[in-house]
Amino acid sequence: MHRLLFCLLSLGGLGLSAQGAEIISSDGYEDCIEIRNDTVRVVLEPSRGGRVLRYEINGANILFIDPRDNGLPPGQIDHRHFGPSAGRFDVGPPKFVPRSRASWLGAYEVKILGERKVLLIGPADPDWGVRVSREFELADSGTQLICKQVMTNESGERKRISHWSRTFAVGNGVAMWPVNPMTRFPKGYVVHGPGKVVDFNPEDPSVRKRDGILEIYKAPERPKFEMDPMDGWMAYAAPNNLLFIKTFPVYPDKVYGEMTAATASIWYYKEEIVELEPIGPWEWVEPGESISYTETWYLFPFEFPEDRKPDLELVRQYLEGLE
Repeated sequence: MHRLLFCLLSLGGLGLSAQGAEIISSDGYEDCIEIRNDTVRVVLEPSRGGRVLRYEINGANILFIDPRDNGLPPGQIDHRHFGPSAGRFDVGPPKFVPRSRASWLGAYEVKILGERKVLLIGPADPDWGVRVSREFELADSGTQLICKQVMTNESGERKRISHWSRTFAVGNGVAMWPVNPMTRFPKGYVVHGPGKVVDFNPEDPSVRKRDGILEIYKAPERPKFEMDPMDGWMAYAAPNNLLFIKTFPVYPDKVYGEMTAATASIWYYKEEIVELEPIGPWEWVEPGESISYTETWYLFPFEFPEDRKPDLELVRQYLEGLE
């Protein structure tokens, strides 16, 4: 079993289940951490990249799990696909960050901080010098899952880094984000490709606008989209009758490190995977200092429409009811 470090707030012989967390086996891994309440179940996988493996209601998981990943040891790369899968987090911008760093595929230590609150501590990175830790806290009721990533500069030189979410959701659904009335993009989004070209004024038949919301309603020919929503949310209606909502802070006065200065990105892989990516600002971090970024997840039952037109009024109702 991968080395785990558990630090319980309450003493007196309380077990992990009494703290709202439990060690379980899941999807080929023996050292996962389950946190749950009466509504939602979350499974954290610390041994290969410190990710969320399952975020589910009544057994329906919104996250895409590639069975080729199951049980792969820390650091191993399967070049046949995009592993690791499921609820991944990253540090960016991608063009300026070494791809072989320890935080992406390394083994994380685990600390139980309290009821339904878990800290994953990433390995030291001797090459890049940035250590990543991730704190997950599930609400006592409902589906709110707070995901905080902390990035610490352990090198001897100043670094410029940003939070970069890479969450894989189950594919063939409808992705949504709010129109930004002050957007820099004529269509409210840009599309990458073909090749290294960025199309700033795309005519994409997979995208439509309804009631102030942009939707990618079918798998597009060009998979990578970037956008600049200022309201700080994105939503995804999945074919397994779930609605996945992410909320995240946006900082209009800070620099964003993607070439387009986008605050979010969405990537489709055919009808198999959809990647939902809030992007944090690009910040200078002095040696010994840290920055953090928090995205908050929600999950709701949501009947997937045959005409692929989600009930936007219901989506807004869910958004208005968020804490």
